[in-house]
Amino acid sequence: MQDGTTVLLTTQYLDEADRLADSITVLAGGRWSRPVRRRS
Repeated sequence: MQDGTTVLLTTQYLDEADRLADSITVLAGGRWSRPVRRRS
């Protein structure tokens, strides 16, 4: 994929999301958390 591409991945497993994503945002109670960027 190109830089600047956004993919919406839904999962209930945060360890899976952590392995697959560069940053993670959590939707809970109808509110989005601040994105957390992975450290390389």
